[in-house]
Amino acid sequence: MFGILFFFPLTFPQYSLVPVPYIVGVNPNSPQNPHSAMASGGYDVGTIDTDPAVEAYVLYGAVVGGPDKRGRYFDIRSDWPQTEVLQPN
Repeated sequence: MFGILFFFPLTFPQYSLVPVPYIVGVNPNSPQNPHSAMASGGYDVGTIDTDPAVEAYVLYGAVVGGPDKRGRYFDIRSDWPQTEVLQPN
């Protein structure tokens, strides 16, 4: 038959206690190019990876998607599954 999935969402303060290596602005190895209209400062979707060369704004504490199923992470803005900024509910 069908299993029942119980989902207990974390509150925002609980998210901040979970150690996640993909937090923007925490250390020099943090993601530098989140896929975010708020951070980029760019206007052309066609040049999302190169314009601007550096994000106009740093979203300190933002959590991005993270690595693929092989554990690889590419800090490229157009790779939105890995670099999209997560939004808590």
